[in-house]
Amino acid sequence: WALTDTIPELTAGHKPKVYCFENMQENAPGQALAAKALAMRFPGLLEFVQSDVDFESMPVAIPGCVGGYTIGKLKEQGLVVRSFDWRLDYMHTLVEAERVIEDCKSTGTKVLIIVAPPQHLPRALITVISVVLRSYPDLLVFAQPGLELLWSGQRAQSQGVVVGRRIELLESEFERVVRYHLKGDLVAPDTAIQYLIARDAECTRQGLWPETVMNEQPDDCLLYTSPSPRDS
Repeated sequence: WALTDTIPELTAGHKPKVYCFENMQENAPGQALAAKALAMRFPGLLEFVQSDVDFESMPVAIPGCVGGYTIGKLKEQGLVVRSFDWRLDYMHTLVEAERVIEDCKSTGTKVLIIVAPPQHLPRALITVISVVLRSYPDLLVFAQPGLELLWSGQRAQSQGVVVGRRIELLESEFERVVRYHLKGDLVAPDTAIQYLIARDAECTRQGLWPETVMNEQPDDCLLYTSPSPRDS
């Protein structure tokens, strides 16, 4: 779902934001290109927010991560970016999700689009949904993959601890979803799917889908009979 998500037509009333998850430097250009494509589809409508983390000052170094690097790549694409100035001892997906959702809630944002490398996007989406259901259930979250390098290429993740081919790292990503769910940080994948079904139903109620989606029959698509995200 995360890798093939469909973003509906948005309006200024949604106050839509885009956030790119921090990642290794090799992934930032692809994420910036994906963000640029969103800006071209919704000219003048999206606000781009980004963490401005001082990775170099953290007690534990994260190989491959440099403070301000993602912001720099976004700006190279001509995007105006509002940054979060964080002073953290440690950086991980849940911390990022909590911070961006906090910002969405405080500014009345109704739509958030997250961007992450394909191998990280499913876990990033479940993490964001978990935070949304706990603290801001009215928020509609969508996912877009960054333009990726070769799936067969070597890369590091998990703060540089796990190294392998991108396709091989998918297994560790899903193992972490299970582990973090059992820990209590993440909702169950089934709960995340129910949120997404409810999200799509809300978009249907608002008439946001393109004609090809709106023409689907209710019996053919669960999203037409699902509750709103607030009720999930």
